Amino acid sequence: MIFGKIYESLCFSFGKRGSKYALLLTITLGIAGSFLYVFGDVITSPWTIFWGRFLQGVWTGGKQVVEQTYLSENAGSRVTELTAELGTFAILGFVCGPSFGALFTAIDFKVGGVTIDALTAPGFFILGLCILIFGLVCVFFNPIEEGIRGDDGNGHVDYGKTTENYSSNIPQNEATFDPPSQTGLITMLVLFIVHFYSFAIQETITTPFVLANYGWDQASVNLLFVGVGVISLITSIGVKYASRIASDFDLLIVSLIIGLVGSLLLVDGDEGGQPIMLPLSRFYVGFVFITVAFPFGRNVSLSIFSKILGPTPQGTWFGYMFAAGALPR
Repeated sequence: MIFGKIYESLCFSFGKRGSKYALLLTITLGIAGSFLYVFGDVITSPWTIFWGRFLQGVWTGGKQVVEQTYLSENAGSRVTELTAELGTFAILGFVCGPSFGALFTAIDFKVGGVTIDALTAPGFFILGLCILIFGLVCVFFNPIEEGIRGDDGNGHVDYGKTTENYSSNIPQNEATFDPPSQTGLITMLVLFIVHFYSFAIQETITTPFVLANYGWDQASVNLLFVGVGVISLITSIGVKYASRIASDFDLLIVSLIIGLVGSLLLVDGDEGGQPIMLPLSRFYVGFVFITVAFPFGRNVSLSIFSKILGPTPQGTWFGYMFAAGALPR
């Protein structure tokens, strides 16, 4: 929520350049958080790790708000398609994360008194990525000269909000523009929570569940989540193309149905007061369904939310949106 307000404030003050400044601010927090995390072994205090992880969390949450707000305010009629593309890159983390984690387990050495091993290597890796991203944004992200153009399918090019003066995008005549539907916004916030709740369960409960019920080892769990990443990646790409032939409402309904079916398949039964272990085949099918439902529902919900808001500053509202998504976690 805070970064949504910061985004709007910077854009009011600096025009389109404000979106770049807001993005760089979030990345700076990521650099600071990663620095604290990797040097937690040297600065021997649990608070070092605490504040490092806190700043990393602020970085990832704030960065999502800034990126999605900029896209929604500039993508025009292609907001669903481009949101799916943005979500695709986010999903790549699920594909690559376990793989990098496995590679880092083989690292164990010291440089100048700093230990680089399976615990600290991921922090150094993220720190390096943050510095790289900061440099790339400085050089290549030019929101003043570059606007995202969308085609509504009828040959009309919609340049979105590409004026340098952000404030000129605010409706000056309230009689001309209907205010956003409060019912619609609240409904999308609730549905966003529903999809993130399913994701939170998948992310937090799956590992102890399969370890306890099926006797898996950690390597098998890592492979499962690599599979999750691949399925999510394919789904995000599918949403991109589905948005060209189906309405956002239809896609949203499909995501909810898929999520409901997956959740029902993962419900355990009981017999005489004793729980019945969920068959592995049923677990796989249910797990795939809820894996598909999350990127499907996330991307479409963000698109619908943007369209409900209309031609108004969206930073604060997207701050609320991602804050709602963080609640289940």
